[in-house]
Amino acid sequence: STQSTGGIWQQNALFGELFLGQLHRHCPYTVPAYWSRGKDESNNDYLKRLGYSEVDGKLEEKEKFLKKMEGCMKLYGAIVTATPPYQGKVSPCGISQGWVWLSRVLNMQPIPDISATVLHAFLVTASHCMLRKYGAQF
Repeated sequence: STQSTGGIWQQNALFGELFLGQLHRHCPYTVPAYWSRGKDESNNDYLKRLGYSEVDGKLEEKEKFLKKMEGCMKLYGAIVTATPPYQGKVSPCGISQGWVWLSRVLNMQPIPDISATVLHAFLVTASHCMLRKYGAQF
């Protein structure tokens, strides 16, 4: 559960860094980052850098990729909105990190399909907490 993850994170900062690093590696949109293709970069290498998986030399289908990114963003939204289980300790990846993520995404040039997917997934998971915390600003 996200509360368990948050509790472990509260007790062990290294766990949190590793967890978030893996999430960023699998879904760079949790950073958020929209990278452009390098001059000498192949299309496959570029798509893999964006989070596409390769199995038996073939990249996954776009729909599968979008579903995977949606799941990662829902997980990220759940982590930033989870109530820290240990009283008196600050959540290392709390709702303020969600606010930063949201403001950065909204200030980036949207990319077809992926921008809407990650934004929707995050808001489905985190909007109730964001509204409670930020009110009219949200």
